[in-house]
Amino acid sequence: MPAKSKQQQKFMGIVRAIQKGEAPASKFSKKARDVAKKMGEKDVEKYASTKHKGLPKKVKQEMKLHENPAAIAATQAMAKLKLKNPKTGKEVSAASALKNKDNPNHKKAKGIFAKLKDRFTKKKDDKPKPKKQSKADADFYKRQFAGENVKEDLDPYKDFSEPHLKPEYNLNLGAFIDHYQKFIKFMKKHKEVPDKNKREWALAIRNKVGQGMFNGHMSQMTNIMNLLQRGEKFRNLKESVNERMDKSQATELLRQLGGNKFRMMVGAKQMSIGKDGLTMKIGRNSKAISHVMIDLDRGKDLYIMKFIRVRKGIPKVVKKYTDVYADQLNKIFEKETGLYTRL
Repeated sequence: MPAKSKQQQKFMGIVRAIQKGEAPASKFSKKARDVAKKMGEKDVEKYASTKHKGLPKKVKQEMKLHENPAAIAATQAMAKLKLKNPKTGKEVSAASALKNKDNPNHKKAKGIFAKLKDRFTKKKDDKPKPKKQSKADADFYKRQFAGENVKEDLDPYKDFSEPHLKPEYNLNLGAFIDHYQKFIKFMKKHKEVPDKNKREWALAIRNKVGQGMFNGHMSQMTNIMNLLQRGEKFRNLKESVNERMDKSQATELLRQLGGNKFRMMVGAKQMSIGKDGLTMKIGRNSKAISHVMIDLDRGKDLYIMKFIRVRKGIPKVVKKYTDVYADQLNKIFEKETGLYTRL
């Protein structure tokens, strides 16, 4: 079989030289020496004698099994065996377990050959592709760890069920705000019907829903306007300081951890204050923890610690501690990260 590229022909020329003894085998690679031992001289000669004219420098795609010299040599070794007669000293050819279907080890040899085939025909693009990151995960990562501000509506479940919030911040409030957010988004996208179309537009809706429901919708729109008008004077109310860690509380927390010495010891950076308390990125450690969040439990005046690992841009809370006293902060930090916080 002729060589498929100049590079392949050159390689087989080296193999041919090793087989004929024209050059010392030690000067060449182990791959060339192995092929010289396993591959027949006639097959090597066919590859080595191929002319360069019209051949590419090298084949761009991965070589198939029947085009790969190393694969051919391995296949031949598996298909044929040479047994030496102890009495006469002569070598006798025999069929291997791969070629002989009656051999009890035929299935095992066939399986090994299939693995070999996959090894030589596997493409470079066969590596598993990483899981695609969802928009929610990407936004969470940007907000918590990259210091980017991501516009986000309150979640009717997650943002109304945290234990450190007021008991009054329940799921009923979350459902109301969820409806309000959707209504506002819809009104921003909705374009007012032109005056010349309003009569036919209203008539079409009444014919669609019926007179009774049509009158009911008018009452609902009036109720919504009255409700939003009543709530207008409360729109600028903010959560009290106790609902979110402020700068002074974060400064006190950092002082309890050890201040600047702590930051230097653990390689803390990208420190920020948010709804989850003080967030920091830490240096490399034996536990592969990349970020730590420490928040203040307002009701108990204790701390909540979260240790987070980020893989492929996706954060995962590995360990969470609640009801942590100030004198326990360093001990838990060292236990979960393997980093010393003090000298």
